[in-house]
Amino acid sequence: MRALVRNFSTTLIEAKEEMLKRLGIELRTTVLALLSCELLPDAQLADSEHLKYGVQAFVNRTVFEEFETESYGVDNDPSDDHCASHSLAAGRDILTHLAAVSPSEAISEESPVYNRSFHLFCRKKFQLFQKKLDWFEKWPEKLVEAFLDAMKYAWMVHKLAFAFQQPDSVVTLFYVNEWAEFDPVYMEAVEGAASSQKFSSTVQFMVIPGFEIRDKIIKSQVYLNPITVWCPPKSTTSLLYGRQSIGSS
Repeated sequence: MRALVRNFSTTLIEAKEEMLKRLGIELRTTVLALLSCELLPDAQLADSEHLKYGVQAFVNRTVFEEFETESYGVDNDPSDDHCASHSLAAGRDILTHLAAVSPSEAISEESPVYNRSFHLFCRKKFQLFQKKLDWFEKWPEKLVEAFLDAMKYAWMVHKLAFAFQQPDSVVTLFYVNEWAEFDPVYMEAVEGAASSQKFSSTVQFMVIPGFEIRDKIIKSQVYLNPITVWCPPKSTTSLLYGRQSIGSS
C-alpha cells in the first residue's frame, strides 16, 4: 500500500509537470516547489530534492483521512457482503475478492465484480483530491490508474485492520506531531533526510503514518527539522503570486 501511495504521489508530480509545461514552466525544481508550497506551505526543507516528501505527506494525509472510522468515511451498503461483517474471515474475503480484480473493474457498475462501497470510497477520495488540488480538469489516464491502485490497497488494509477489532482492538494507526522528539522505535526518517549533520532530532512533518499491530510496530516515516533550510527560487514566489492574480481577475 505504501509503495502504491508513493507511486501515486510521483505520478501526480509528473502530471503537474506536464500541465505546467503547457504554460511554459519546465524547470523541475520550480514545478516541485510550486506543488509543495501549495500543498504543505509551512514545510521547511534541507534540499530541493526533498520537495517530493512534502507532496507525499499531503497525499498520505488525504488517503488516511477518516481511516480510524469503521466506514472509512463512506456509509457501508448493508447488501454488500464484503463490507457487512468485520470478522477476520470477512477481512480475508475482502482481500481475496479485490486482490483478484483490477480496481477499474471493481468500480464499474457494469462489471460482475462491482463493489459499491469501494466505488463510493474512490469517488469520495477523488473529489477530495480535486478540491484540495484545485484540479477539476480531466486527469491523465496514468494518474487515474495510479490513484485507483493506491485506493484499492488503502481500502483493503482498512478492512483487514477492522477485521481484528473484535474482541480486542489490536490494530492502531498512529500519527506523529510536528516538533515531536524523534523516537527510533516508532519512527524512521525518510531516505535522504536522516543525516544528523543536516537535521535536528525533532520532527518537521509526518510523511506516512505508522501502525501498531499487537506487539509489532510498522514505523511512521517522518521528515526531520533541517538545520539549514533550502529556499525556493525567487521565480517560484513570483509564479505563485502571478497565478493568484490571474485567478482573481
